Amino acid sequence: CPLWVCEHLTSYNVEFNKDVSREQSKFVPESTIHPFFRAYNSDYLNSGYDRGHLAAAANHRHSQRAMNDTFYLSNICPQMGKGLNRSKWNELEKRARSFVSKAWISLCSYWTSVSANC
Repeated sequence: CPLWVCEHLTSYNVEFNKDVSREQSKFVPESTIHPFFRAYNSDYLNSGYDRGHLAAAANHRHSQRAMNDTFYLSNICPQMGKGLNRSKWNELEKRARSFVSKAWISLCSYWTSVSANC
């Protein structure tokens, strides 16, 4: 899981393109990361967690390639699906996009693990 992701939203990035679809995108491991540290789809299988985008896919609707790039597992963190990824987090992403025409928006997501040995 990345420690942070920063993106600058513009009206161009989030502009709807009828030829761009999440259904054409696939979650893929990041080949530039050493295999020992690389995330795989199997890490999420039956885990109870969603693959949550840090740089949201819908923030990059201007081209299929841009959207596909958000599906690298290096941009993904485990997120609780119901109640977070599919609701509150999704609402936050939509709200941020609604400000794009009114202001420059820079989003940073930060993730850190909590150690059981604290």
